Amino acid sequence: MALTRKDFIRNAIRCGIGVSLLPMGFKSGDLYGRLRLPGLSYSGKIVIIGAGTAGLFAGYLLKMLGIEFEILEASSKIGGRVQKLEGFADFPIDIGAEWIHTNPSILSTLLGNAHSGVDIDFIDYNPRDIKILRDDTLKNASFLKHFYREHKFKKTTWFDYLEEYIYPHVKDDIVFNAPVKIIEYKANQVLCHLESGQVYQSSKAIVTAPLSMIKSRKIQFAPEMPAAKLQALENVEMPVGLKVFVEFEHDFYPDVIVGNYEAMQEYDYYTTYYDAAFRKDTQQNIFGFFATGVGATPYAKLKSDELIAERLIDQLDALFDGQASQYYRKHFVQNWSKTPYIEGSYSHPMKRVSRTLKTLARPLGNEVFFAGEAYNLRGNYATVHGAAETAYDVIEQISKTL
Repeated sequence: MALTRKDFIRNAIRCGIGVSLLPMGFKSGDLYGRLRLPGLSYSGKIVIIGAGTAGLFAGYLLKMLGIEFEILEASSKIGGRVQKLEGFADFPIDIGAEWIHTNPSILSTLLGNAHSGVDIDFIDYNPRDIKILRDDTLKNASFLKHFYREHKFKKTTWFDYLEEYIYPHVKDDIVFNAPVKIIEYKANQVLCHLESGQVYQSSKAIVTAPLSMIKSRKIQFAPEMPAAKLQALENVEMPVGLKVFVEFEHDFYPDVIVGNYEAMQEYDYYTTYYDAAFRKDTQQNIFGFFATGVGATPYAKLKSDELIAERLIDQLDALFDGQASQYYRKHFVQNWSKTPYIEGSYSHPMKRVSRTLKTLARPLGNEVFFAGEAYNLRGNYATVHGAAETAYDVIEQISKTL
């Protein structure tokens, strides 16, 4: 039975400290049938805060239902933490979310009745050469190739999926460069106050901004959220995170290196080194580095992308006898911790997970609702498809208030 990347890395780490491997399968296959859009007739207007995956899908579903909506996006582009890099290699690179943590058929399922399928090529992602980094030493773990399998996009990215299948339906309903500062709500009315001073009025709102914006109070609520919801926010972390891509003249590294096993075991933080060109149609050697939490902090706090890349190259030199410096060509750094209106990686529920997520997903009255990867109650939090699923869930929540 195949492991998802999250379960694979966790079990790889366990193997590195002598604990047996416990195979687990894809999480979402038995949930597809639950993605049904409720019949909903509503004459009011709904404002959506954020044009990331959840916000775009919420607008897409409201469009299908014929309900008036408007999306307020703080930045100048769609996608949120789903972004791509073009021109660095001869294939597009996911600089945010990258893996498909379930069966790729979810991409068709999420579209509902509007499409019978998607025309996308996928990579069967099952690395062969696997190492574990422990005590600054690489240890072989290639036996894990028999247990780990996921999928990635072959010629496109998560961003391309949103841009091709979702964005065309909502592009005329998005206001860019519109960061929301205060969400004021009362019976049958929501006022979204922008940083510019402009106010957008609606009868309901769907908040899909990253959890970090709420935890830091950069988006505030009036009246304040209930104490239980504030406590739930304290139980969820959105730690620092970044990705680095490096082109090398030669491929001197394995398919995957799992690092920082203590942090992964205790906090679910990732530190992963990987061949970003694995099974892509390319002759280029593109190396990827992805880290969250304590694995990312030493890099994310550095003052420049150049210093971040230098630190990574130094570490690789130590592991591979100076080959990183010898074969280095160029690099790209995406420091999500310093990206405006994002400022972090993705949600990490730390305490009382089930109760915390249910409380987080609870609306404020009948006016303010929440969607996004941090609010997924299906076990798919911290994933792109999980963020999209919450758009369906929030529409169902709204239908129950009418």
